[in-house]
Amino acid sequence: MLLFSIMIYRARVKRELTKLRSQVVDQIHIGQFIKEIVILGQINQSYERGEALRLLLSGRSPAVSL
Repeated sequence: MLLFSIMIYRARVKRELTKLRSQVVDQIHIGQFIKEIVILGQINQSYERGEALRLLLSGRSPAVSL
């Protein structure tokens, strides 16, 4: 009986650890996705600043549409 209880407890612990691992993996993927969004935003801002500077140097209005 004790051995059976231990086996059931181990199965529960294993199942919970599997859930926790998948949650951690999901959080890592979300973190990577957010980091990519931030990088794309920075690239976009950099491009817009460069485009505004190019227009300013060419004598045209540097208005950037948002």
